[in-house]
Amino acid sequence: MKDLENFLQAVQDKVGQAKFSERLKEIDNFFINGTPYSSRAPKDPLFFYIAVCTAIARNKGRSYIPIEYARIYPMLFNLNNRWDVTKKIKNFDERFNNLCSQKPSQSVDSILFEILVAIYYAEEGFEVEFIPATDKKSPDLKIYKDGHTKYIECKKMQRANAYTYDELDSWYALSGDLLKIANKYCYDGYIAFRFRQPFSEINLRKIKRYFIRRMQSRNHLKKFRIIDDKSAKITFFPFSSGKLNTIIEQPITKSVPSLINYLTGEFNYRLIYKTLFGSKFSDNSDINLISSAIIFSCQFSYTKALEKKSQHIKRLLTDAAKQISEERPGNIHILVEECHNEYIHRLRCQKNIDVIHNFIDTNRGVEYIFVHYIKYITPPDRSFDVEETIQYFRRADKFPVEVPPIWYHSEKYSQGYGTLLIDY
Repeated sequence: MKDLENFLQAVQDKVGQAKFSERLKEIDNFFINGTPYSSRAPKDPLFFYIAVCTAIARNKGRSYIPIEYARIYPMLFNLNNRWDVTKKIKNFDERFNNLCSQKPSQSVDSILFEILVAIYYAEEGFEVEFIPATDKKSPDLKIYKDGHTKYIECKKMQRANAYTYDELDSWYALSGDLLKIANKYCYDGYIAFRFRQPFSEINLRKIKRYFIRRMQSRNHLKKFRIIDDKSAKITFFPFSSGKLNTIIEQPITKSVPSLINYLTGEFNYRLIYKTLFGSKFSDNSDINLISSAIIFSCQFSYTKALEKKSQHIKRLLTDAAKQISEERPGNIHILVEECHNEYIHRLRCQKNIDVIHNFIDTNRGVEYIFVHYIKYITPPDRSFDVEETIQYFRRADKFPVEVPPIWYHSEKYSQGYGTLLIDY
């Protein structure tokens, strides 16, 4: 796979060809066997990333997860294109060894972010050194230029907080039960769920009861309402005629976004989907006929949880500032994945501005703070849309600086926001 060739070769050289193939095969086998695989805490995280990004090239369609591919591939492509710069970074091997470990000491995203930040400073003409890990906390990088030494601390915010994952788990539990019911009654169609209250306040037994009653009594060839009250609005939509059990003239990509787009006419990246498909494949593993399909979409439309979902960087900033001092001055870089929507993104940005404006640097060493927001969506047909925007703050005695995107290094931008919290 030439677009990731430098990076993949480096990983293979590090772990050995036999081990590389073995670890990749182990990830593939999880998907082949239909084993639930969590993208929150995957086993062997680096090779999970590699398996997803190389699945199509290796003809391993079951390992291809469009939602994960959308966020991982652009970053690895960026890293691959700048890989030669890592040869200039002192103590790089220690970080790379940790990255290639089956059980790294920190998240893979954190390590990759540290590496990309190190590459940025090296490209800016700094001598860059990874500070060896010890029992005591210390900055991640030491950089030197024009007789001045600075220190760099990097932080990566988790993709979502406990509240968001609890909400997501509740949806998966409910939708899993309802999908079985819809399948039992042989209903092909699209069911849109819009929740107006948090799950903790909803009578889920009532939802299930209404769902079963409507499934048993309604004509599934027509649109009908399943429930519409203060807690939720649930609506059934039949697929257009000719979508099922009809040969597709131009076979479509075997991916959830592509299938949803074909059957409903739209893949909305702001929704969370749950699906069940029956399909037949053409020679190239694309889909040329869909025999049956049930699609659920979920939208959380209540405002009560917005504050809880838009977590700020205060804890990360406080922890990072402890590694920077008057004796070891330098910069802080914080990476934030925006996995919700534009409204929560703006709310989070404002919260972070308030956090930083009220931040007191007791160690008196922080010169610049850079907050990197990465946003992405998963359109159909293996495409992706990514964007990185940067908020930066400087100490009053420091000059303004311009830092380019580091995670998604690109000269062309388009708005991208996605609900990418699906867990496999």
